[in-house]
Parts: sequence; structure tokens; C-alpha cells
Amino acid sequence: MRTTNYLVALSLFFLLPQFTKAQGAYFGANIGYMDLDGFYQRPIVGLEFQYEYKNGFGIEYSLHAGSRYFQMPSSPVLGFITGAAISSSTSDEEKSRPGGALLVGILIAIIPEGFYYNIKLNDHFGICPHINPMQLNFIRNNYQDDSEILFGGTAGIRLFISSPNKKSRFAPFIDYKYQYEENARNGLVYGLTWFSNFGK
Repeated sequence: MRTTNYLVALSLFFLLPQFTKAQGAYFGANIGYMDLDGFYQRPIVGLEFQYEYKNGFGIEYSLHAGSRYFQMPSSPVLGFITGAAISSSTSDEEKSRPGGALLVGILIAIIPEGFYYNIKLNDHFGICPHINPMQLNFIRNNYQDDSEILFGGTAGIRLFISSPNKKSRFAPFIDYKYQYEENARNGLVYGLTWFSNFGK
């Protein structure tokens, strides 16, 4: 466990200075449409957070919901499971100091849901490919059915259209949504997101 703590501290030492190079923190709301194999088509709404660096690289988190559907980042669930597993497998002496398992669990819980790269065409337009491999979906077709819990992700592209003062931007998008399970229920998600920049 000490080795893990040293590695975590060393990683933070090198990674934290990168946050000083931020272009902006964006909070957004979107509306879209989801069409997955084996499920009826449904409209969805969501909230998103993006943290973008000056080089155009960014990280993001999102929550989406619709009729009998909910999607969230999978990293908090994986962080809880990992932290609990480490805690249960340690010796009695280490259990009296649960900080290591807690720290590992928190660090996994904040792993970004996805990453993107903003290819800026000019000051107000950009093309943005992205991939979000850390998603957890709860979905069902009927209220009588049990919800299917599916780990998966999305990969797609956005068009960023910034306002003249660059305090907000609109982003029409189209994504391919995939699941990691066998006989996956894949499909398309498309819509529009409005972002406001709180980082300037």
C-alpha cells in the first residue's frame, strides 16, 4: 500500500501543474435522440462538464436521462468497488489505517468519463472528435422489465460554434454508442449541447 501511495503522490506532482494551462471550464445542457438496437427510440436530456486546455485537449463528464433510461460516468462505481476490495483484502493492521484504500478509490472515482480534442478552425469554429469509454447505462423498454445495467461508451464528433465573446458555445453532435457486453446493444445518439464557459 505504501508503494501505491508513493506512485499516486508522484503522479499528482507531475499532473497538477497542467491544470494551470486551462483554456476554460464549460458547463452544458443538451437535448438529443437515442436509437439503440433492441430498444425503442427515445429522446434524452443531459448535463455535461468539460475542462479544456489551451492546446485543445480536454476531459469531460456527463449525466443523461430519458424515458426508462439513465447514464452516468462509470468511474465512481469502479472507484467504490476498488476501494472496498483493497480494504477487505488488507491486513488487520492496515485496516486500522484505511487512508490508502480510500485514496485509491477516490482517484479512480474521478477518472474522466471521456476525452476530446478541439481542432480550432478559427476563433469561433472547431471540429471536436471525442471518445467517452467510461459510461454506465441503466435502460429498459417497459416499466415491468428489469433495468439492464450496461458498461459502455460513446465515440463521435461535435462542431463547436462559439459566441462572439467566447463565453458560450453551441455543439451539435453525433455519437456511436457501444456496450462492452456480448451481443451488445449499439446505436446512434445525436443532438445539440449548449455550453457556458466558467473558466475565464
